[in-house]
Amino acid sequence: MFVDKTTFAVGENARMVLDEMIFDPGSNNVSSVTSLLQGAFVIITGEIGKLSPESVVINTPAAQIGIRGTGIYLEVYPERNYVCLCYGRAVLKSKLEPRVREALNTTHHEGPRNFHADPKARGTKFIEKAKMVNHKDTELIMLEALVGRIPKFGDKPIKMPEGSYGKN
Repeated sequence: MFVDKTTFAVGENARMVLDEMIFDPGSNNVSSVTSLLQGAFVIITGEIGKLSPESVVINTPAAQIGIRGTGIYLEVYPERNYVCLCYGRAVLKSKLEPRVREALNTTHHEGPRNFHADPKARGTKFIEKAKMVNHKDTELIMLEALVGRIPKFGDKPIKMPEGSYGKN
């Protein structure tokens, strides 16, 4: 599905809720709040004008992520919520302790994080660095192609694989 320059795909057992969507016809900008309750979800957004990173907000049980100009992958498990900032900018906040927050700016999967449902069991760590798991660049390439873009994994657009979505 895509709205404006935001595109997403939802995993087969995912449950999500579109809490709020606001469209400003004057600026052609969309801001939204979405909640991922279980399963997996990948989303890409455009720069969305001059709006703040919080103009697109994704909530999970343990995290709140404000994004723009971003590709992000999320998974929700009872014990943790996994977030990979594949590229772009995001503000990550723990919903269990809102003062625990992290601003990230990545180009190619440098920012995977786990948000723990029980931080006491993890040495009071609400957010912890993680490894990239369960998603591929081809998903991001496909989603970007749906809105006529090629993702940048670094300073330059990537070279599209033969027979892939989008323009070569």
